[in-house]
Amino acid sequence: MSIPLTPRQQSRFRIALAIAGVLFAAIIVGFVVFLPPSREAPLPDFIDRVAPLGTVPVGDTSPVVVAIDPGYTIELFVDQLQVPDAEIAVGPDGYEWAPAADRRRSAWNAGIHTVAVRWKGASGEGEYRWSFEAG
Repeated sequence: MSIPLTPRQQSRFRIALAIAGVLFAAIIVGFVVFLPPSREAPLPDFIDRVAPLGTVPVGDTSPVVVAIDPGYTIELFVDQLQVPDAEIAVGPDGYEWAPAADRRRSAWNAGIHTVAVRWKGASGEGEYRWSFEAG
C-alpha cells in the first residue's frame, strides 16, 4: 500500500521530471550540434593521405588527391560516379583528379561531396570513403 502524495508533492515531482526531461534534451541537442559531422575511418597503412578532408570548404576546382604506395591501382568515384581513368593524373603527391571544363564535372557545387577509392594491389582489394565540403 502506497502513501498518497499531496497536491504540493505531486507538483514538485512533475516539475522535477520536466527539468530532467529538458536537461536530457539539451544534452542530446548538444551532441548533435557540436560533434563533427563525420568520423572518417582510419587510412589503410599503404595510403599515405587523401585530400581534401573535413568541413573547411575547398575551392571550385580543388583536386582530389590519393597518395598510395607504389604497386597499387585505383578506381576513383566522386559522388557515386566513376571518374574515367584518362582523367586521373599521376603526380608527385599520388593520384589526382580535379573538376575542369572538359570533364563531366566542371566545378564543385557548394555542399558535401563523397569520394571513394577502390584499390587493387599487394594487400588485395578494398575501398576507402571520405567526405569533404565545397563552398
